[in-house]
Amino acid sequence: MRSKIPDELTSSDALKRKEAWQSLATRKLSWSDAWNDLCGILRRESDSQVRAQGLISLLEIQPWLSERSATWSFNHGWLFLPFSVNADGAGRSAVLCICDQQHIRDVQSLVKLSRFLSQTNYPGTAFYHVPLINPNWERIGPHNLNAICFLGRPGMFRDSQIVQHWEEQRRDRIFSFPALTGAPGATTVTERSAETFHNVRQQRPTAGPFLHKANDSNYRRTDYAIVQRFQINYAGKPLTVVLLAGATSLGTFGATEWVSSHSFNQVMANALEAVGKNLGDSTDCEVLLRVAARKENPPEPWTVETCEPQKLFIDGSMNALCAPRTIAPGMDGPNIACILFDEDEVRFGTRAQNALVAICNAAMRLGNNVIPIEKLVTDSSFWPGNNITAPTDIEKAKEFFSSNLRKHRLRQALSIEGGSLSLNCTLIPFQLKAPVPSGGLQRRSAGSRSAAT
Repeated sequence: MRSKIPDELTSSDALKRKEAWQSLATRKLSWSDAWNDLCGILRRESDSQVRAQGLISLLEIQPWLSERSATWSFNHGWLFLPFSVNADGAGRSAVLCICDQQHIRDVQSLVKLSRFLSQTNYPGTAFYHVPLINPNWERIGPHNLNAICFLGRPGMFRDSQIVQHWEEQRRDRIFSFPALTGAPGATTVTERSAETFHNVRQQRPTAGPFLHKANDSNYRRTDYAIVQRFQINYAGKPLTVVLLAGATSLGTFGATEWVSSHSFNQVMANALEAVGKNLGDSTDCEVLLRVAARKENPPEPWTVETCEPQKLFIDGSMNALCAPRTIAPGMDGPNIACILFDEDEVRFGTRAQNALVAICNAAMRLGNNVIPIEKLVTDSSFWPGNNITAPTDIEKAKEFFSSNLRKHRLRQALSIEGGSLSLNCTLIPFQLKAPVPSGGLQRRSAGSRSAAT
């Protein structure tokens, strides 16, 4: 039988609505069948005190809904493992979202994650609303945390030393957001705002950034979001950071919903197999999601219609979701300065980099994606200057290319048959818009991770 939502929750009297929210946790009912309705009522609540009480009440009743199902597996356990209390009972973690004088931001995301990280299984995890203006970080005690999760853009969490530390220590992160200047951006997405604010920025050190832009069209919004998990050194010990954030609130909610779904498990399992990786405490993971939903008028809580992983990188790997369809050498004059796999600039170790440069040079100069290996052995001009890693005979060359390149996602992009090496994707050279530092593809930024090819 469906639990009846108290009529007082929609009363015109704010005091009655607040008291009705307070009474939810004391009534021994299962609210699982009415959960979405309760979230919708809270989202539409106009009184800030009633909203605050409603959110507290939802957090209090959510353990009634906590059930471990097939959704829960090692991958889910890995993502939030540092949020668990240790065997000796030690360990603190926090989940943060932003609030201001008007409302709590990303309330849907907060409720979704609090339902997933139940009090029963995560007793050491606290949920905090961080004021947009003059936040009190001492109240949260970040120096005592083992793990922290940010819901929403990091730039909104002002004066956070944790955010400052990761921006300094982890400049090798692939995805980020535009810097936040002044008040948070408007909720309306325009062509101009998508260029300057409502986007996810993909770092490409040599080719330049690529923007994944949110879009509003015909009462629909398409947004992009990132899921990141990485470690930084903070207060003299490792701190695990989980970031769930979108270019708009839709993306943040979509990311939160996705990491608590069956889809997350399956995608992660397939990706790990594709790139030959295992998960550990210090494993870096970055996911780009495309999220779509109908934009209601007047505004309603988001109902995600599609949430599709677009890119997934594990410890600096190539995109683990699919083999590259295009290889694009970025040319600085006659020299290859970088190589893009689809849109991604991947950083390889020296031997693999040099081999890829030689293959691309040979394919471009010969005008053919099928390259005689003999040419790669005998013509040193294909290789970066003074290269001492080039193979010296055909049989050694086959082994060289197999051991250095034909691993994981490049296995589908490169094949060796007989005395030839074939590029099984489209080669699209392009000219860089600005000169790059000397050394081209050989140059690597400090702290960057090489792809496991």
